[in-house]
Amino acid sequence: MGWKSGIAVALTVGALSVAPLGPAKAALCHTPQEEAALSTRMLQTEFMIAALSCDQRVNYNAFVTKFESELVPLGQALRQMFKRAYGGVAKRELNGFITSLANQASQRSITGWSGYCDNASNLFLEALALEPGALKTFAAAQLFTRWHGVEPCSLQASTTE
Repeated sequence: MGWKSGIAVALTVGALSVAPLGPAKAALCHTPQEEAALSTRMLQTEFMIAALSCDQRVNYNAFVTKFESELVPLGQALRQMFKRAYGGVAKRELNGFITSLANQASQRSITGWSGYCDNASNLFLEALALEPGALKTFAAAQLFTRWHGVEPCSLQASTTE
């Protein structure tokens, strides 16, 4: 997703009120490989909100450009995860999920959560200094990237039995 389309999604954040994924959410779980797609999407969403809230558009554009070759396959993995869980309504569910992530990040930016803009600026600098291929590891190391609310498939199976 380019920065312009990312910003377009973020602009709808204030106008949309997305309910939790509801009962169908139980079908959504992630494999170890999909965890990288989730944590990277969390990082990208945080950066997208920082682009808007903290005037970091230049850094967001640089991030997307630098890591496009990593972001595209991770985005495909995320789409496949939702397709596995939701079938024909996967696109709608994924859009709702991403909007929910953006809403959460937006709330953190609005409340000034732990110096949001200063932290975002520093995080951009760290990310942009990464070597190619290091994005997944970097994303996984950020605490907030675990706040996606999707459980590993093995945990979900044991709690529904």
